[in-house]
Amino acid sequence: MQVRRYCQDSWPVYMPHQPLLRPYWESRAHLAVIDDLLFFDECIVIPQALRLEVLDCIYHVHLDISKCSAGARMSVWWLGLSVAIKYMVKACFTCANELPEPKEPLVSSSFPSHPWKTISINLFEYEG
Repeated sequence: MQVRRYCQDSWPVYMPHQPLLRPYWESRAHLAVIDDLLFFDECIVIPQALRLEVLDCIYHVHLDISKCSAGARMSVWWLGLSVAIKYMVKACFTCANELPEPKEPLVSSSFPSHPWKTISINLFEYEG
């Protein structure tokens, strides 16, 4: 991989001509090779061939997008990781069947012109 070679030797002063290297060149200060592994800060950069397998590991417990993204950001990195997680969660058949029915949206009121002009209360249901 050319990114690994640039990290080990040194990055060129100007951006390489290959368009695929542009995002890596822009993030070059965060990239390093340690023990023959490519890292982005403290996260391992996952090669293209292993990304689906890593996505499976991230999403095996069927968490929502924000929890999956937070967990992934602590250990792995690749360009487009957040988009891949979002797509995987939204495309999950199991989660689509388990999602609760959407609740009625909150109705916003206009902003009052002075304090204590409007008083409101949130009504809710407890234990059914």
